[in-house]
Amino acid sequence: AYVKDSQFDYAAFRADVRTCVRFLDDVLDVNVFALEDNRVASQDLRRLGLGVMGLADALIKMGLRYDSEAGRQTIYDIMSALREEAVAESERLGQERGIYAVYERNGNLKDGGKIPHDPRRNVAVLTVAPTGTTSMLMGVSSGIEPVFSPFIWRKIGSEYRALLAPLFVELLETYPAPSGMEGKDGGWDWDKVTEAVSENHGSVVGLSFIPDALQQVFVCAHDISPVDHVRMQGTVQRAFDDGGQHAANSLSKTINLPNSATVQDVQDAYSEAYKTGCKGITVYRDGSRQFQVLSTSKKKARKEDETPVQAAAEREVDQQEEPDRREDHARHVEPRGDTAEQQRVRHVVRTVAEVGHRQPRGTAFAFDDGLQVGEDQLGVDRLHVGGGGDLAVD
Repeated sequence: AYVKDSQFDYAAFRADVRTCVRFLDDVLDVNVFALEDNRVASQDLRRLGLGVMGLADALIKMGLRYDSEAGRQTIYDIMSALREEAVAESERLGQERGIYAVYERNGNLKDGGKIPHDPRRNVAVLTVAPTGTTSMLMGVSSGIEPVFSPFIWRKIGSEYRALLAPLFVELLETYPAPSGMEGKDGGWDWDKVTEAVSENHGSVVGLSFIPDALQQVFVCAHDISPVDHVRMQGTVQRAFDDGGQHAANSLSKTINLPNSATVQDVQDAYSEAYKTGCKGITVYRDGSRQFQVLSTSKKKARKEDETPVQAAAEREVDQQEEPDRREDHARHVEPRGDTAEQQRVRHVVRTVAEVGHRQPRGTAFAFDDGLQVGEDQLGVDRLHVGGGGDLAVD
């Protein structure tokens, strides 16, 4: 919205920031709270959370790589403008409508009080939210994240849906489709495009039919090194903290690691986060969970969507091909020497824990020896853990 002819429109951006701060402050006054304590806390602090989405798209439209120093400097300038204008508008609102109550009660640090910033309407005005679903609805990149992939399978509810990044479609359609990638109408055959991107782990880099100019700037989550992911988060954190105005809430940013990532890779990401001034960090190794929201592979998405029977069958094959390390570990563990009663309790608790969450509330579980246990009979008041980790029932 703010990039025209590869230039960022700071004037329009700053004007919209001022409008958004006033809108969010108004929301606090019309909001209906379920609990009085929540209403009081909201009015005492008047905390806002103005953030962004589509930053990666903006960089692409400006011809800048997400993992370049020029790209980070541009993001610093944009986020600094966001902070400056949001804080200034909150200070204006403080003069018009009054400052937040906690500030009135404690005073400014300069005057012997406790609050380390100048008087304003809101204790905080900025945040960086994930904006996963919101950005999907708007057709832009999420938060301060890079484009995950030009083509993804996204888990929506219990199903996976195929999604193409609108900016990728827009930019690729400015080029003629080469031989072999043409559709029936003479344009791009998007089925072939998405298949090639999926087989390339969600990246356009190295695909011969993608124009070089597009490959240079359309870098995606797994094209970017973990260190450069962290540096972008550090850049945004620095933009929020510079000026000493204490105006920001937390930052959300995922440091995407490949499936082959090592412990050292994680340590390097943590070390870089410390060096660049990040206040928190989230790392995620691709494929480390059975179900993940975003996937670049149709095969992977299908595998995650398998029934328990299919998954069990695959596990059985895997166990035949590779010895189970857990069994190997068990051979080196001394037997617990549980009594028959303790073993019985463990069996009951594990059974309910493993399958109970998939059953209707109040389900009774029947066991081979005739014992019937209701879910409500295994409440925390009836289970005790001994000093050696043994379970017992009152």
